[in-house]
Amino acid sequence: MAVQPYIDQSDRSVLSGVASEEVFAGELVVSNGGSVSVLSFADGDYDGLAVYDPEFMAAEDEDAIANDAVESGDLVRFAPKESAARLYIRTPADGGQSAPAISHDTVVGFVDDGSADAPAEVKGRVVEEGYSNGTTTFNRANGNFIAIGEAYRPAQQNGETVTDFDVPVRVALYGDVEA
Repeated sequence: MAVQPYIDQSDRSVLSGVASEEVFAGELVVSNGGSVSVLSFADGDYDGLAVYDPEFMAAEDEDAIANDAVESGDLVRFAPKESAARLYIRTPADGGQSAPAISHDTVVGFVDDGSADAPAEVKGRVVEEGYSNGTTTFNRANGNFIAIGEAYRPAQQNGETVTDFDVPVRVALYGDVEA
């Protein structure tokens, strides 16, 4: 297993705070006075993207890596929100819903995880605008999607899409979220 760095291009230093819940590297997070949690739609905006702990990055082999999550109460590091940064953000884990379909220049963001129709395992993860779980379409017009940037996949401009669960997608961030 190769370790995913999650930061492709950024000018800002990594920040940190105490995790208030389990946080995986590659998930969008919010920081509330030193406490860091996985982004929820109700938060309305994110503060950064969780990145690996330096000890995790220094592990010599897979056996030394217990898991890529930071447990509640431990220090979590995150790349702060920044205009024009390019970060790798995870797609939802497979919770039995439709897979995302993310191509080059596709608008991506997060969905209303508090909705009764929300896909499972979507909190802090990205999908494309117009993502549908078969019941609900998530987009800005419906008020259940907040755009954060566009997928940056120049090698896949010929129609190839990310249709996998729990994989990082490179995203060129907007300066501000777009509801």
